[in-house]
Amino acid sequence: MRPYFRRTAHGAVCLAAALFLSSCATFRAERADRFEKYSNTPAVPILESNQKLLDRLIEKNAVPNPANRDEYFKQKEKTVQVLRELFRLKAYPDFKPRLHRYIKEEKVGAVTRRLLEIETEEGFYIPVYYFIPEWFPAPLILIVPGHGLGKAQAGTLIESHQNSIAIRLAEAGFAVVAADFRGFGATTGWIRHDEPLEELQKKSDDWFIGAVGQDRDPIYQQNVVFTNLIGRTNTGNFLYDARQLISYFSELMEVDGSRIGVGGISFGGKIVILLSLIDERIKAAVSSTSSIPSVKRSARVNTKLVRVHETPGALQYGGIQRFYKYTAPVPVLFDMNQERIEEAKPVIKVIENNYSLIGAERRVSFHAREKPYTFSVGATIDWFKRWLM
Repeated sequence: MRPYFRRTAHGAVCLAAALFLSSCATFRAERADRFEKYSNTPAVPILESNQKLLDRLIEKNAVPNPANRDEYFKQKEKTVQVLRELFRLKAYPDFKPRLHRYIKEEKVGAVTRRLLEIETEEGFYIPVYYFIPEWFPAPLILIVPGHGLGKAQAGTLIESHQNSIAIRLAEAGFAVVAADFRGFGATTGWIRHDEPLEELQKKSDDWFIGAVGQDRDPIYQQNVVFTNLIGRTNTGNFLYDARQLISYFSELMEVDGSRIGVGGISFGGKIVILLSLIDERIKAAVSSTSSIPSVKRSARVNTKLVRVHETPGALQYGGIQRFYKYTAPVPVLFDMNQERIEEAKPVIKVIENNYSLIGAERRVSFHAREKPYTFSVGATIDWFKRWLM
């Protein structure tokens, strides 16, 4: 190629690159601007008549705290039935989960990390990081990430609120699965399997673009609405896929299927509590949750968020979190911000009383997070070791 044409071609490439970078910057600026406008827009208040109706429904469905062991287990059995109906679990197929694709394997320190795709129902694949410890068979822990990049934040060494919890647990001797559930991470198309760590870090640092599962994100909203339209629920999706993953991995030779734990942060923290309620295979749970509502506080609706549609019908019971008091006898660590623990003292007392009723006081703990809105790695590892090893 003549020098003139080489210079021209080089200039064209540089121009194209500059235009691409400029468009990316413009896109990010526009998204940030929309996010700021959204954040500053007040929620449309619920109509007073609707709020009164909601308060009456909550009062009608309220259940007095159990007085003894038998009463507690009767209430819990009824609660599980209500949850199964709310989540529409009968709408999900009876499908044996299987390996769809083995993508790659690599060493991360002393542990082995495999990138796999698991088929949880016909034609739908969940990308996972599967960590195999140095010694096995080992207890299995399923990590349910919060809103964000999914398994990338739990299963890689990028800095995030999830503190690479999957790697840390594997280093401590557990077999660990970190998954991208529907509407999160690689299932959205935003995260690639071969994404370099530096690119993941950029996406993790950018809250609006990186948190591709946020309630305000159109991808997540579309997933929630579509799921409701086909007769399922968004919460049901997570529970179904989580149970399918447990079924698949608990049968592998590296795993002791009699010792299974679940851990999650934020939205994932809610899912692991619900899992421990409906799945008897769960032997321990860590819920790094933002808050537990007061049992005396009436439910309020923030109409800016789509969260109220994740489980249609839940508000008549005061919201899904009102069922947290039935986690006993499963050992559960609630990992919360200190101020949230203070706010939630009434419901914490109810939960502790229920564990006491059945003689399981040691099986519940409320831990003040090491840092606000982050997985407390040390406390999480200690809890799982205590109950699974």
